[in-house]
Amino acid sequence: MSASMRLLCFALLLATLSSCGGSTGAPPQGSLDPEQDEAPAARPKRRQETKADLSQLPALSLEALSPAEAPAEETPRNLFAFEEDPAVVAERKRQAEEAAARAEEARKKAEEERKKREEELRLNPPPPQPPPITFHFVGYFGRPEARLGVFAGPSGTVLAEKGDSIFGTYKVVDIGYESAEIGFTGFQETQRIPLTGGK
Repeated sequence: MSASMRLLCFALLLATLSSCGGSTGAPPQGSLDPEQDEAPAARPKRRQETKADLSQLPALSLEALSPAEAPAEETPRNLFAFEEDPAVVAERKRQAEEAAARAEEARKKAEEERKKREEELRLNPPPPQPPPITFHFVGYFGRPEARLGVFAGPSGTVLAEKGDSIFGTYKVVDIGYESAEIGFTGFQETQRIPLTGGK
């Protein structure tokens, strides 16, 4: 039995005993004086009943009768938070490190290739390229063996036959029916341009 239950039983027992009256006292034994035989017998005094002062009883608390419960600790819960397997974390870290190492190796290799090409170009520079043609072959007239071509450029229009230089750095190599072959001063390359008819 718990301490609270024992305390309750003791209080109930004390209240019961206090509320019950005392028993009536018996008259005193012995003979009366003959001269007083006719005297009325004295009424025995009744014991004065005492009532228990309930205010003196210890107060009972119903909360004391119930078993004590430890307050529940509220633990915040996050439905989206979970612990990952350490093996999974380690594997992901290893893969990331390998990818970073491969990227660094590729970068270094590309840098080495670039430097190698620059060094090759420095030691073996490419031959100079002829300038671009900035004029048009717009027509011709005359006999085939002595045909004159008409060429229109940014600085104007010129007439030229085979072997003539035009616009400073170009020369006429051949004049055909649908195109003209143009050479460049200081270069062996030639380029054929179409007849545009002034378009």
